[in-house]
Amino acid sequence: MRSYGKTLLLTVGILLAGTTLVGFGAHTMHGEDHLQWLTEKVSRELDLGTDQVARLDTVKQRLIAARERMHQDHEQRQQQILTLLAAPTLDQESVLAIVRDKTGTVNELAPEVVAALADFYASLDDAQRQTVREHVADRMQHHNQPHHW
Repeated sequence: MRSYGKTLLLTVGILLAGTTLVGFGAHTMHGEDHLQWLTEKVSRELDLGTDQVARLDTVKQRLIAARERMHQDHEQRQQQILTLLAAPTLDQESVLAIVRDKTGTVNELAPEVVAALADFYASLDDAQRQTVREHVADRMQHHNQPHHW
């Protein structure tokens, strides 16, 4: 199999694995509930002021809107993937069209989310930023640990 084909197959596999994990509830909280819990935790741990809480809420609202947009036509896209996998050969162009569509949506939504996040981050003082950096570094280290099936 050519390198391109292997890459495509790996991409489809990752998409399917991610969909499966979400479908079986890999996390105990989802969507808005998780974002609400997270914003409350961040507010508490960083001891945010009223203005900072409002900016963090804007980040949360942008993320909710982005999530809703990303989930549009979710069932139809899943059916497309299952149909493609039922064929004797994988229609690479159709799979790439699905990937490009999702990537295009991410590229379209990212500037609003990043702008809200940057506005929130700019409102933090030096100590709060240091706490954020330490927490993010810790989470990155945690995610680099090997995971078992």
